[in-house]
Amino acid sequence: KIEMSSAPLGFFFLDEGFGSLDENALEAALGVLERLPSDQRAVGVITHVKAVQERMPRYLQISADPLRGSRVELKIN
Repeated sequence: KIEMSSAPLGFFFLDEGFGSLDENALEAALGVLERLPSDQRAVGVITHVKAVQERMPRYLQISADPLRGSRVELKIN
């Protein structure tokens, strides 16, 4: 359980690290990530690894647009 002082942490961000994992380690990590979210907790993942993106039920895809700035799209698997 992740906590700050006496209040539980309701949102957790994990920034990358998946690109260096072999197939078995990636599968184990994704299995744990899929079990973490609940009604009281959300998990955010920042990644460029397509296999991670494909396993997320929904995600924000951010792309650069040189004329309009960054573009954000909600994607649902």
